Amino acid sequence: MWGYQGFGPGIVGGTWLLFLLVAVWSLAWKGWGLWVAAHRGEKPWFIAMLILNTAGLLEIFYLFVIAKQRISSIMPGSTKADAPAAPVMPNTETTPTSEKEEEKE
Repeated sequence: MWGYQGFGPGIVGGTWLLFLLVAVWSLAWKGWGLWVAAHRGEKPWFIAMLILNTAGLLEIFYLFVIAKQRISSIMPGSTKADAPAAPVMPNTETTPTSEKEEEKE
């Protein structure tokens, strides 16, 4: 009589839809945030976003405040002028001197 009833119709009716929406929302922001952090070489942000589940809040903060991304960078039809500039990587290779410079010395 008083046995386990399981989930009632109120919980099953709306909770699964809310859970699904939050999961899709979080997955989309997490994917974009992790992708940008990886391409920018920011390991601490990548690890924080990978471990912490904040329903997309940490990822949104990172993307728009730290990485200064724009929505137009992922929207179809955006121009290259709208997209953020690629990060400048320092040149670690030594430039070989040309033979003409060596002859002058």
